[in-house]
Amino acid sequence: MTIDLEKIKQIKRQYEKDWLAHPAVISIGIGKLSSGRMGIIVAVLKIDTDVITFFPDYIEGVPVELRVTEAIKAL
Repeated sequence: MTIDLEKIKQIKRQYEKDWLAHPAVISIGIGKLSSGRMGIIVAVLKIDTDVITFFPDYIEGVPVELRVTEAIKAL
């Protein structure tokens, strides 16, 4: 099933503010997931029970993937 890029952008915009308020979240983007499908990528400091329960696997039909990253520091 192919998901329209405009739909993914709209869903990301709709939930981004609430998701960025979570203390583990570093960034939120759109890209190719490990499954090969397009979806929303949420970069987090760690994946723990709180993060797993806070973020859905799918939101309004759009897949969401969590990826662990380090904090981003400006130079």
